[in-house]
Amino acid sequence: MCFTGGRDGDTPDNETHMRDIIHFLSLFYDVGLRIMHGGANGIDTLADRIATEHGVITKAYPADWGRGPRAGPERNAKMARLLVAWAQQGHTVEVIAFPGGRGTNHMTTFSEQLGLNVTYITPAPPEPPSFEQPTLGV
Repeated sequence: MCFTGGRDGDTPDNETHMRDIIHFLSLFYDVGLRIMHGGANGIDTLADRIATEHGVITKAYPADWGRGPRAGPERNAKMARLLVAWAQQGHTVEVIAFPGGRGTNHMTTFSEQLGLNVTYITPAPPEPPSFEQPTLGV
């Protein structure tokens, strides 16, 4: 499994979602679960921390920013191609995408172009205001 998302994604709501997702995946895949991420702050480090708490093996693929702005897309392409190779070996793979920016968009788009499944985790919409019926003083 590969987690991707924004660098500001380390929020209480995302942590709750991440805990639920990793808990479910660890129950379903047991000791076979492996999680990869890009090693960036936010969703990547949140996934790493929670997976490690669950005893899941993780691997970070940080971008080599010394290569300039192309480092992020190159890292994303490497991770997506690894997922394709693992899928060809019979493993179940998935990209789990939390909200993010250009890097997240590149990872999800490139993954979909390679035929990988991408699950988008979207924030819950805010509760609509409740409008109580006015009472008539009779």
